[in-house]
Amino acid sequence: MHRSVYCFALSLLLYSHAQAAPKIVCAAPEFNFGVRNDHETVFHEFVVKNSGDSPLAISRVKASCGCTAVKSGANSLQPGQTTTIEARFTLKGRRGKQQKSITVESNDPATPRLRLWLKGEITVEVAVEPRYLNFRQIHKDSVVTQNVTLVSLRPDVRITGVRSDSTSFAATIDPDGRGLTVRTVPPVKDGLLRGRMTVTTDHPRGLSTYLNIAGVAVGDLLALPRDLLLRKSSTAPRRITIVVRPFIKQPFEVTTVEVPLPTIKTSVTKQPDGSYRVLLDNVSPAPELAGKAILIHTSLESTPELRVPIRVLP
Repeated sequence: MHRSVYCFALSLLLYSHAQAAPKIVCAAPEFNFGVRNDHETVFHEFVVKNSGDSPLAISRVKASCGCTAVKSGANSLQPGQTTTIEARFTLKGRRGKQQKSITVESNDPATPRLRLWLKGEITVEVAVEPRYLNFRQIHKDSVVTQNVTLVSLRPDVRITGVRSDSTSFAATIDPDGRGLTVRTVPPVKDGLLRGRMTVTTDHPRGLSTYLNIAGVAVGDLLALPRDLLLRKSSTAPRRITIVVRPFIKQPFEVTTVEVPLPTIKTSVTKQPDGSYRVLLDNVSPAPELAGKAILIHTSLESTPELRVPIRVLP
């Protein structure tokens, strides 16, 4: 009888030892920082506890994005001990509702990855909406407009001035001072257009904001792709098609095509919609092609030649 009791007690002890494990717990895994200004930085400490019955080892603390900096206190916790996970969330450049996570990895078999949350909403003292204008494809001689609206916590704030770093874009302040009409300024150079506008206001703290602008300017004819990208790693000869079409529907012809190497063969086919397909055959990434171009001659007086640059990449 005594032997049976001893075996039973021993089995209970062994079972209890086998079940011993760390347990990571955070009583408040979510922190709502409320409504904050976009010039602020949110700081918070999450308290983490080992509620298990064996040592807890925190191996990694990782934020969901680079804007949330984190720091762990003690990385090893005995049963019943606590530590803090410090979080810092920089709000600059952000707007609207935010939800960022922090993952705490440990040796807890039940919860190897504990998720903590920072939540809230970011408002702005002064900004424009949208913050980025994309004019997409525009004719180099046309005037195209888009509108932006002033966004501010203070309804009495007005725009007092606007300055553009690009001659391709200008803006007019709306009569009520609460918006801008942004326009292209022709003639603009063919190709990619970029600009940035500084918008000043009468905010009591003299705050200003920025507007980024982009677009692509084209002439009467457009060649697609706009440039040829060849990689040295792809040594096999390629067949490449260039489509030439009018930006505004008008008749034209592709008369001749000049290539930088005689080994490149060309053929031109007119399409039912009035565009042309220029087929380039036997195109290899030869070093001597770098910086060269395909020259497409046309019958259109405004665009007698289209230049398609060649770029040879590693």
